[in-house]
Amino acid sequence: MVVILLMGLAMVLSGCSALFMPKQQEQAPEAAIVEGTPQEGQQTGQPDGQGAQPIETNAYGEDVRPAQKTTTVRQPVTREGASEQPVPFDRRTEGEMLTLDSYKLSRTSRDKGLVEEITFTVRNTGSKTFSPRVILWFETQSVSDASIPDVTEKDYDLPPLEPGYKVTKTYPLNVRFHYLEEQKVFTLKLRERFVSPPKDMTVVTKSFIPLEEMETMEISWT
Repeated sequence: MVVILLMGLAMVLSGCSALFMPKQQEQAPEAAIVEGTPQEGQQTGQPDGQGAQPIETNAYGEDVRPAQKTTTVRQPVTREGASEQPVPFDRRTEGEMLTLDSYKLSRTSRDKGLVEEITFTVRNTGSKTFSPRVILWFETQSVSDASIPDVTEKDYDLPPLEPGYKVTKTYPLNVRFHYLEEQKVFTLKLRERFVSPPKDMTVVTKSFIPLEEMETMEISWT
């Protein structure tokens, strides 16, 4: 009987001690430290708006972002002619649509010469604006045989020309020729640039013998 009483008393005392003993504070698990590239949603340490932008790619990993647009500007191929602007003309005194105004020659040896430049004028004698194209043929002789013709062709596209206006253009030519005693021929053709098939509006020719114009000219040796 005494033993039973002692055991019961021990149980009561142990229960009371459990009630008054503080519980141990649970520790939070340590965070894992991962080195390497940041995962999705993590900060990269860069200010907002300065992080690397994603690149759009296709299934093969190729960059599919649209290419930047570029603008090509065509520069004039003229020398003096680049700065000359259309001016009004008097239809009563200037009725020709195309005239060969002048050409510049130089003598490079006793039997050779050079056409340095050519000047012509285009007039719009009609009632509508058109875009002139001037085609130049310079006919000379082959170096090996004077009986064989040799033709140099140049095309010149001019800005749109309004009715009643003319424009004078000077273009460098720099075409060498032989046989100063043989006749040379300039042929100029005026066409509307955007008309198909091409049609000559007017044709101008000028023939000359270089020796007659260069007989007293000094040799430039160029």
